[in-house]
Amino acid sequence: MAQNEGWMATETDLLSQAGSLGDLYELIRPQISPTLIDGEGWEKLVDRARELPVTMAAFPFGFEVPLHDSRPIVDFGVSLVSGTRTASMFKQRAESEVSDPALKGLVQLIEEKGRKDSPLHHITGPKLLLEFDIASAVADSRPNPGIFLYPEDLVLSGGNGPGEDSHKRKLIKLRAVLEALDKAAARKSIRSQHDRVENIFGELPEGTRILAAGAFPSRDSSTRIAIQGFRDTSSIETLVRKCGWQGNLTDAHSFLNRLIESREINRVSLHLDVQDDGVGKKLGFGIFCQPDDTMKAIRGGGYWLDRPKYWAATLKGFGELELAQAKKLEALSGWSSGPCLLYGSKNSFLLLRGIHHLKMAVDNGRISQIKAYVFMTFCTYRKT
Repeated sequence: MAQNEGWMATETDLLSQAGSLGDLYELIRPQISPTLIDGEGWEKLVDRARELPVTMAAFPFGFEVPLHDSRPIVDFGVSLVSGTRTASMFKQRAESEVSDPALKGLVQLIEEKGRKDSPLHHITGPKLLLEFDIASAVADSRPNPGIFLYPEDLVLSGGNGPGEDSHKRKLIKLRAVLEALDKAAARKSIRSQHDRVENIFGELPEGTRILAAGAFPSRDSSTRIAIQGFRDTSSIETLVRKCGWQGNLTDAHSFLNRLIESREINRVSLHLDVQDDGVGKKLGFGIFCQPDDTMKAIRGGGYWLDRPKYWAATLKGFGELELAQAKKLEALSGWSSGPCLLYGSKNSFLLLRGIHHLKMAVDNGRISQIKAYVFMTFCTYRKT
C-alpha cells in the first residue's frame, strides 16, 4: 500500500474509533505510563486534544516529556499534512471560526504547502508540526500552538556550495520559510530578525543544515531555529560565538563530550531563539542516536526510531545529571517497543512508538532542563 493510500485508509478507520484525538488518548491509556503523564497532567492533555480530529493519529504525534520535572505532565505535538482529510477538517473549522486569524493563517500555510507549483512545497514538503503547550502553559491558559516547518534534507544546508549563486538561492528559500511562518502566526515580519537568521545561516559549517524553523504565536515574536549535523562541541561553540552569544557552555560541553566520546550519540542539533535584537540567552541541544544510515531499514526489519537499544546507553548517561528524574528515565526506557497490534471496535491498528530525540537546555551557564521527544503513530491493519 502506497504511503498516501495508507494515510487515507487509517484516517477513515480512525473516524469509527473515537470522536477526537483526546478520546483516542483515553482508549490507549494503558499504552502510556502514568509516571510520564497522570492526574491533572493527563486531564489537561485529553481536554486540549479533544479540540483536534482523531484522524491526526494517522500521522506522527507525540509528547515533549520534561525529565527534569517531577510532575507527570507533558506538552504535545501533532503533524498536519497537506492534501489529507485532516487538513480539510482544519479548513472547514477556519471557515466557520471567522474570528480566529491564527487558524486562518495556519490553513493558508498548509494549503500553500500542498500546491505542487508552490516554492514552499518544494522547500518544506507537505508536512508541518504543531506544538501545544500544557506543561509550559501559564495557569489554565490555552495558547495557540507553535508552528514548525521542516526544510527538505539539503535545501538549507550549510556552506556556500559550488559558487556564490548557490548561497543566494538558499537565502531566497530561507526567506520564503521565514515569511510563511510570520503569516501562519498572524504576526508582522521583523526585517532585523530575518536578517539575523540569514546571517546565522551564512555562518553554518559544511555538513550542517537548517533542520526546522518555528514560531510560537502566543509566546513572543522570536523565531526558533534548529540546526542539525554537529558531531563535536567545538563547532557548536564557534557558531554561537559568531552569533553573538556570550554565555558559558562548560557544563553542556562536558556532558555532551562524554556522550560523543563513548559513541552513545552521533549527532547534536543546536536550537536558537532568534530575536530582532540578538539571540536568546537560552540554548537548546538536541541529541540523536540514530545510525548514520538514517531511516534505513535495519537488520531484522523496522527502523531506528522504534528500537530501544539505540537509547539505552544515552538514557543511562542522562541519569548522571542531578536534575534528571530517575523514575521518568526508567519509564522512558520501555517506550520504544516495536509495533503493537491494537484491536478497535471495528478495525485493527498497528501502533508504533519510539523516541525521536532528547534535548537539554542551557541557561546561565548550567543545564536547566532535559526533555524527551517521544512519538506514536497509528496504521490501519488489514489482513490480505
